[in-house]
Amino acid sequence: SKKKSNGKIRITTSFYTMYDFAKKIGGDKVEVINLVPAGTEPHDWEPSTKDLIEMEKSDIFIYNGAGMEQWVDDVLESLDTEELTSVEASKGIKLLKDQDAHEHDHEHNSENDPHVWLDPQNAKYEMNKIKKALIKVDAENKDYYEANYKRYAKECDKLDTLYKEETSKLQRKNLLDMNAAVVRSKENRKEQKFHEPTGKPVGLIFKINLIGTTCKTDRISLALSE
Repeated sequence: SKKKSNGKIRITTSFYTMYDFAKKIGGDKVEVINLVPAGTEPHDWEPSTKDLIEMEKSDIFIYNGAGMEQWVDDVLESLDTEELTSVEASKGIKLLKDQDAHEHDHEHNSENDPHVWLDPQNAKYEMNKIKKALIKVDAENKDYYEANYKRYAKECDKLDTLYKEETSKLQRKNLLDMNAAVVRSKENRKEQKFHEPTGKPVGLIFKINLIGTTCKTDRISLALSE
């Protein structure tokens, strides 16, 4: 382990969602560095030499996968990863086809939708993989990581239940998906009709007006956004 002098496990994450999951499970036992700056698309970002050095200093590198970070494979091949535990958090999740892949204002390296964590059950799955990596690297704090995981797994289950309960009350199953904003699971989608008003970058006022018009025209019951 490359634990710092303060005894904390060093983790590097690809973008904010992975950072958030790592902090939730690792708590005060970890120090987490996030690579992709806030407001930057993870799809388009490329690591600097400084970022590569930071990764090599880490015990664990966590990324989403599923085509979200197109730079990951090349970077991992170029690094000395003998002591680095890499976690592809989405590996093993059945991916949905991205029906709007060619219309979005960003691109990812796949025809599948990589935004898997928007389904609470998938978020729980990814946190579980992070928990297992932490236990592998820092077995002495296994109980701590397990307890943190159980806490947030319960929160994911609550959110999943709430979503299903609230949408089941709707007489019309029309929801507005503003660029991958809804919970992503086949079970939650099969009874609902989703609309995406635009995949192109537009001004805020224009977008608000467009959303209002779309909801009115298509009699949409609920609009969801990140």
